[in-house]
Amino acid sequence: MSFEFTVLSDDRFIEILDAWVDSPWPKTIETGYQLRDHFGWIPKVEKPHIFTSDVRPDEFSSFFGRSNGYVRSFDFPITDIAPEEAWGYSLNEAKRIYRHFCELLMHRYGKHKQRRAEQDHYMSTFVTSQGVGIKLSGNDALLSCIVESPEEMFIASEYARLAAKGYISEDE
Repeated sequence: MSFEFTVLSDDRFIEILDAWVDSPWPKTIETGYQLRDHFGWIPKVEKPHIFTSDVRPDEFSSFFGRSNGYVRSFDFPITDIAPEEAWGYSLNEAKRIYRHFCELLMHRYGKHKQRRAEQDHYMSTFVTSQGVGIKLSGNDALLSCIVESPEEMFIASEYARLAAKGYISEDE
């Protein structure tokens, strides 16, 4: 079976990075709504932190996590979702797209801080000089990006440090 992903353009990806990653943190929930509206994404009426995206404009495919009045993370798709019958066949194309977006992130933020690859899933984490995390993640069905606030990245690093020292278990 042949399937071709709908892919976020490089220019739009850079525009999203400029607005969500490279602008000052912390971001209020109101700032999150302003960014959503700036990009023309349509919110879910009862949950305005959930909204459409460029590559999946007819579904609520993006969202930002929030707590105590602030944005904690922002999750958005890089590609649409491959139909189930194309899974497996689409893996090579998904990996090619993933590597391309990793290169864009490397040119901008330097080498990834963490990389993980399994048979059908792959992820790279980049960290900016502000401490903002960018996780690019994919499989044979889709590719997505998660932007994590400096606070979320700090919590994750502290958790990893405590787990490495044996103070807590990794699955807590």
